[in-house]
Amino acid sequence: MRTTSQGHPDYRTVEQKMFLLLKEKYPLIGDVRGAGLMIGIEFSETSGKKRLPATDKTRRFIVDALRQGLVILSSGSDHNVVSVTPPLVISDKEVTLAIQTFDKLFQKLVY
Repeated sequence: MRTTSQGHPDYRTVEQKMFLLLKEKYPLIGDVRGAGLMIGIEFSETSGKKRLPATDKTRRFIVDALRQGLVILSSGSDHNVVSVTPPLVISDKEVTLAIQTFDKLFQKLVY
């Protein structure tokens, strides 16, 4: 694992790579973007040849995440982007648990 100049784990690469893996697994994820620990996950669906905002599914995802103990918010002009902004003191275990929870929530939403 990469570390910062102070020897702390660099979660940017770990967390972003994990979300990009989820993007490959779930077509509902239109984009993953951000810097550092602040990441936006865009929800969109294909309609013909266009990608349209999946606002309703974003809302359901956020409600289900809250029920699982994850506090996330929607953002974007269409409210179809989930904002992931964990605390700076998040541990490896908590990052792993959050990614696993996201995976379960996507499975529930998509299938």
